[in-house]
Amino acid sequence: MRHYTAEVDFKTSITPDEIMAVIETFHGVYTFHEQRHAHAVTISFPADSGKQAIAIATAVAEKFGEVTGLKVLTSEEFDRQEGFTHIPDLVSVTQAAQIMGITRSAVIQRIETGSVYAVKVGNAWVIPSATLPTPQDS
Repeated sequence: MRHYTAEVDFKTSITPDEIMAVIETFHGVYTFHEQRHAHAVTISFPADSGKQAIAIATAVAEKFGEVTGLKVLTSEEFDRQEGFTHIPDLVSVTQAAQIMGITRSAVIQRIETGSVYAVKVGNAWVIPSATLPTPQDS
């Protein structure tokens, strides 16, 4: 199963609240382009195939009114085309200590010496979990 993202352009007489009620289970975003008097939603959902993703997107789109445009892509391709960057899973110093099987102080010491990569966000360090050594690597 893959994740897909669909963009739907449409003309409608239903209210934005009614549109949001339809798309909320799809992590949807609704926009209205005032110059063109055009409505649009972007939704994301899992599907077994591109064919199934198109069927799901079409079924949702038809609830809005007259569909004027429909684009369905894998979410990875959609993100690439939109220029979105993947944000890695991040952990705190305490979580890193648990993962690595060492103390919190030992993690901070490794951050300070550069053997553990971390970024300071405000007063806290965040560490990409994929960069952490496992207990046997520590």
